[in-house]
Amino acid sequence: MYIAKPERVKLQEIMLELIRGVIMPHIEKKVIGLNARISPPKKWGLFGREAAASQPVDNKPMRPDWELRFAADLAFLLQDYPTAVKTYSKLFERIKKGTSYLEIGSCKEFMTLANLLVEPSKKEFTKNMETAVQYYEKGNNFSLMVRNAIITYDVLTLTKRYVEAGTYLVHIVDYVSREAELPALLLEQTAYSTIKA
Repeated sequence: MYIAKPERVKLQEIMLELIRGVIMPHIEKKVIGLNARISPPKKWGLFGREAAASQPVDNKPMRPDWELRFAADLAFLLQDYPTAVKTYSKLFERIKKGTSYLEIGSCKEFMTLANLLVEPSKKEFTKNMETAVQYYEKGNNFSLMVRNAIITYDVLTLTKRYVEAGTYLVHIVDYVSREAELPALLLEQTAYSTIKA
């Protein structure tokens, strides 16, 4: 199916109107609501915004940990990585001794990714990503371990850290060894990284 240029322009206008008129006001409302609940009143809160009493506030009650996670994910989505790091860190400190291993692992993983985007030279990237994998293993979630391995491998190869990428995959093989084909595929990628180095 072919879409002519005037129709494409019209679709772009519709999408921009949808983003401006619906999506951004919804996100703004969520940010204001999170500010009102998480930050003390009359102080600068999340995303450098003040929770204004005159604006409509989304006051749906949430579990405090979920509010922090939602705020951290929203900051990450809006590319406010310093705020995301602070919020993920606060949440991680709260939940790290619990038994919700998938939540803990996911929090650690995204905190590490946000931190990398704030400080690209951070040395402990692979160590922190492997810590997330350990939580995923405790939570018995194989697909999150694989997602972590792929993201970490991609980040390391994009930054031309091929040896580190290969070494990381070798470590991950230990966690996923009970799966039939995956260890072989990861080792194949490890060999490719070694050749690229």
